[in-house]
Amino acid sequence: MAFIFIGVLIFKGKPLKEDPGHRETTLVQSQTKDSRIKDSRHPAAPKARRDLDEDPSHKATRSLALFQQAPERSLTITENEHGQRIIADDIIVSFLKGSDIAEVKKIEQKYNLIVHSYHSESGIAHFKIPPFYSLPSEKLRKKIKSENIIVVASEPNYVVRFNSYPNEFQTFAQNQLWHLDNTGRALPYCLETQAQTCTSPKAEKSIDTTAGNFESFWNTQSCALTAVVDTGFDLEHPDLKNRLLGGASISYGEGLPVIPIVQSRTSSYDPGTLQAIVNTIKDLNDQAQNNNTQALQTLKALHSDLIHGTAVAALIVAEGNNGVGGVGLCASGQLIPVQAARLDLDSNNTPMVVANTATIAEGIRYAAKNGAKVINVSMGEYWRDKDNKSLPKSSCHVSAPCHLLEAIEYAHSQGAIVVTSAGNDGMDTDTVPHYPSNLSYERPDLQVVSVGGHNADGSLGMAQKINTSNILITFFETNYGKNSVTLTAPSTYIFHLLLSQNLENQFLLNPKTNQSYSRDDLFKEVYSHSTSSYPSHSYGFGTSFSAPLVTAVLAMIYQKLLDTFPATQNPNKDYAKTAKKILLENIKSLQTILTRPSPLNTSIISSMENKSQAGASIIDAKASIEAINTLGALEDPDPSPIYNVPLELTEESIPFKGCMP
Repeated sequence: MAFIFIGVLIFKGKPLKEDPGHRETTLVQSQTKDSRIKDSRHPAAPKARRDLDEDPSHKATRSLALFQQAPERSLTITENEHGQRIIADDIIVSFLKGSDIAEVKKIEQKYNLIVHSYHSESGIAHFKIPPFYSLPSEKLRKKIKSENIIVVASEPNYVVRFNSYPNEFQTFAQNQLWHLDNTGRALPYCLETQAQTCTSPKAEKSIDTTAGNFESFWNTQSCALTAVVDTGFDLEHPDLKNRLLGGASISYGEGLPVIPIVQSRTSSYDPGTLQAIVNTIKDLNDQAQNNNTQALQTLKALHSDLIHGTAVAALIVAEGNNGVGGVGLCASGQLIPVQAARLDLDSNNTPMVVANTATIAEGIRYAAKNGAKVINVSMGEYWRDKDNKSLPKSSCHVSAPCHLLEAIEYAHSQGAIVVTSAGNDGMDTDTVPHYPSNLSYERPDLQVVSVGGHNADGSLGMAQKINTSNILITFFETNYGKNSVTLTAPSTYIFHLLLSQNLENQFLLNPKTNQSYSRDDLFKEVYSHSTSSYPSHSYGFGTSFSAPLVTAVLAMIYQKLLDTFPATQNPNKDYAKTAKKILLENIKSLQTILTRPSPLNTSIISSMENKSQAGASIIDAKASIEAINTLGALEDPDPSPIYNVPLELTEESIPFKGCMP
């Protein structure tokens, strides 16, 4: 069995030898699945470059050109001077692209730092600050930037949030997948069981994905290769195992419990540290069994984060007609799973799943380098200070870290389109930016798509429940923004995968002690609050789930463009720009589902008009695909970067040294 899940460690195969002088793998291509794609739809990934001499023991793997020297200690999360959460001992330095490793070593020696990794293709170096460093990290970052002309930006490694909420276990009836068949009423569609299969949506009228009969449309569509940069993935889930292609994980160095998505070095796993984390999870489960409400809530949140990547991937490519669960919009497509998070303990000894901008950036680059045409990132954070006010733009003149912007620039240069979640706090992100989703407005030339959420009736995505004090509370409300949110998609009561039965007795395996743990050992109390002993699905809420639905539709559009306009005949055209334009030009007004004139309908439409660039509308995949049949040519790429924010140019920033080539 070849299952790996974030927070779930199962190691199979022989350990790889390690050169003690350096490590050169943070993103390792899976060897358990054939990573070569044999048709022109998904061209084979380019060979990775090496920055240092080839280590013969690494020839069995494929990696990004990334030099990794220093092992990473356990995470310490703190706040910077603006109140943003950061990794305490990290500094991410953007060099001029093409800078030699010697320049990185100069910075290391000059400031007494430790090079953790350097990606020469992008010029991004990850430094570790030694313990007991005399200079505060914010002063050190400013010093590095001001004293070295070769440095474009010197930034923290920001911690981001997953844009979803803990799973809601409720009684499942028929007709659950309303996001495939939305008529503006309740929750239509059906739940697959062993006795009943939902081979394809049975829609009389399908709005969020099509107009007309969705079944005949859905059965004929193919999708371009997608990728999900997220927490972790159940590689052996019956709804996913035939849809996942290769994959990658971020390696954090020896001595830490790295939870990989693919086979990795056994020396990366310290049995003591790993055991400490597992014991803490078990303790939470035991406390929850003794009616400790806080322990149960912590356990639920951890569990939700652990399965986040699996849930997002399934909404795109879950296999249909197999007697298991639901079906993805690109049910016959392929997806690259990219783990960009890790399991660790916080300062209060509480287990947590952590993703940061450095690993997300690496994951985006990996996906684009290996052929993904649509990349889903259902994570993000706010570019704001302690008073909830927007911060000044970064060194690259956007409301986002330069190293994350660079990764998206690289993805666009490879023809990929990045789809992001807009966030879940009911905030106007025109006023308080949320990255990377705000890049959809601030750098429109990169064709980023920011996805907000809506309910089945087309209203702004929101969910409420009665708390233990019998008070109605809103626990999810989508972010919005006339400029910063591209469009909305279904985000409430989204039916998604949980852990597969394959994990019943092998949820976590310590490779040093060969000790395994079942779901009962770690998460029994999470599942005990459901209507069955171990449900295969739950309801999810958040823009984490609206984003992959748009990813799937864009993958349909992108593949149709490739089929209609072969890449060999259109070498200088912008497929991503064309795909986004077609998506937005073929949206459908909410009036198509809210056809009965009533004060409520009028109110919903009016309230949605200024919540996104697309206004009061929903996606129409069928109309988008049909529009390609009459398309005369693809879009030309933008000749230079486009900014929709003031550049705030100073003498220092002219000429601009920024993240572009």
